[in-house]
This record gives sequence, C-alpha cells and structure tokens, in this order.
Amino acid sequence: MSATRGSLIYFSIVELSLIDSMYQNSLVYVKKLFNDSIKSVKRRADDSHLDLIGKHLTAITEQLFRKICVGLFDAHKLIFAFLMCTRIQKHAGLINFSEWSVFYRGADLS
Repeated sequence: MSATRGSLIYFSIVELSLIDSMYQNSLVYVKKLFNDSIKSVKRRADDSHLDLIGKHLTAITEQLFRKICVGLFDAHKLIFAFLMCTRIQKHAGLINFSEWSVFYRGADLS
C-alpha cells in the first residue's frame, strides 16, 4: 500500500515538469523523501498492522507534499494538490471515468 501511494505521488510530481521544466525531480530524491517519511513514523506497542499502514500512508502523503511544495510557485501548489488528490481517489475507485472526464475535458454544456 505504501509503495502504491509513493508511486501515485511520484507520477504526480513527474507531471509537474509538464507545467515547467524547472520542476524536474529525480527518482533518487523522491525515494529519499519517501524513505525519510517511513522512518519518521512513530510506532506504539499497541499499533496493529492496519494502524501502522495508515500512519505510513499519512506520513508519505503529507511529507512528500510538503517537501515538493517548497520548490513550487504558489499557483502550482494548488495544481499539485489537485493532481495528488485525484490520482489517489482514482486509484481508490472514488472517482469514476465520467467524473474524471468532466475534470479533464470540462463540462459539456451543449
């Protein structure tokens, strides 16, 4: 699950380079951020595996978002947030194709 979340966020980061070429981040840098976020999770003795996975997903998402946003212009932070959010929700099945089509192409008002 954590690797999937990391992959979804990584490809959102890669898409930023389509906005501006200065937003290119290496896989090595993103892997370092990913591993640092996993190491930052504090494990309690009574944590179940599901609790720990939830903590990892939260840490990965928040820390990667914060670290990448440091290098973004304010206007592009919102775009990055949208990319991350929609990728995660599409993967979870919370956004279907017709809903994504409205986001991607705009509403058909004819």
